[in-house]
Amino acid sequence: MPVAVPPLPSSTVSSNVISGNEGNGVLIEGGGNHNLNLNIIGLDANGTAAKGNGADGVFIGEESSGNELRFNTISANANNGVLIRGDDNAVEASEIGTSSVGSTTTGTNGNDLGNGKAGVFVGGPGFADGG
Repeated sequence: MPVAVPPLPSSTVSSNVISGNEGNGVLIEGGGNHNLNLNIIGLDANGTAAKGNGADGVFIGEESSGNELRFNTISANANNGVLIRGDDNAVEASEIGTSSVGSTTTGTNGNDLGNGKAGVFVGGPGFADGG
């Protein structure tokens, strides 16, 4: 099930597996100062096999700022791992496009864990969505 962070002044989303959704894994529109920590986004619970979301792993809209993503694993999503439209957002100490242990491939057939477009794409509404 996708996570839609409400437009509140702040919230925390921590220690979840957010994978296999039709659209974005996490959607943040409005509000700000949200923290996403220690989540596995786009992979299975072990953080080793692709189970990507159908759009971006994390989408931060232009009306949301001051959000921090730390210590997440964000891989195998159809579009960008993280798409940031708003100002003053940070992505730190996260594994993007790899397994939770840093491998870019996994499984017996060596499936690629990269995101479909950019790992992290930063741009306002006039920009294309990565790629």
